[in-house]
Parts: sequence; structure tokens; C-alpha cells
Amino acid sequence: MRSIVVLLAFLLAAVSSEASAATRRRAAPAPVDPDAITISFTPTDGMRTMTWTALDVGTLARRERARGARVVRNVAVGIDRISGVTGGTATLRAHLQFSDGRAIVRINGITLGAAQIVIDPHAPIGSAIVHHIEIEVPSNVPAGEVASAIRWEASTN
Repeated sequence: MRSIVVLLAFLLAAVSSEASAATRRRAAPAPVDPDAITISFTPTDGMRTMTWTALDVGTLARRERARGARVVRNVAVGIDRISGVTGGTATLRAHLQFSDGRAIVRINGITLGAAQIVIDPHAPIGSAIVHHIEIEVPSNVPAGEVASAIRWEASTN
């Protein structure tokens, strides 16, 4: 009987260590893709707020321009590899993911729409480049909030 208890204790210990090893294997982080990149945005000229979700340009008044209101903000767009390795280039694209139709949105003078456009075909990875975001509200648009969402995408070259 004593040998059965020892054998059962040994089996339980073996099963326990295998389950523990399986748990440890599952907890290991996934390998990092060396080409995986992130995009960051940094305000460069008097913006009120700049978050992942909103660019607050403040209140626009029609008296600023006879044909409507216009504001230009400069944003430094940085592209970095998750691995921290610098060098190389990426293609930076943008389009309007959402627009209420009350404003015209441009980046570097190019009007955005639903289709993707190339903002920079050779954006350097590891540094930030300043881009000009222009928002124009035509004079025939009634007063009120305007909302548009720019979707930025980058892919390594």
C-alpha cells in the first residue's frame, strides 16, 4: 500500500509540473515583429489639446475671412518601430474616416476625402515630420460644431 501512495504522489507531482510548465509557456509574450510601427502626434503651434482622439482648434469666427473661417495647425507626425530600431522609410497615408460635411479638411494643401491619399511616400522612421492640417468652414455653413475624423496609416517601404 505504501508503494501505491508514493506512486500516486509522484504522478500528481508530474502532472502538476506539466500543468505549471504549460501555464508558463502560455504566459510568454508574442514575438515582436521588427517591422511593426506606431504613429505619434505632437502639437507644434499653440494647439489647445492634442490627444489620440481629438484636435481642438478652438472657436472659429467668420469675421476671420469674408468667405468663411479657416484654421491651420501644425502637427509633428512621428513614425517609430516598436522594436526601437531606427532608419528606413514608411509611406504615410490619410483619409477622412468620418465627416459631417460642414468643413473642408486638408493636409499639406491636399483635400481629404473618403479615399486614401499619400501624405508622404518616404517618411523617415525614427523622426517626426511637421504636417499642416487645415480646416475650412465655408460661409454658407450655419454656426455650430463641426466634426471630422482623419484616419492615418503607415506602412514600411
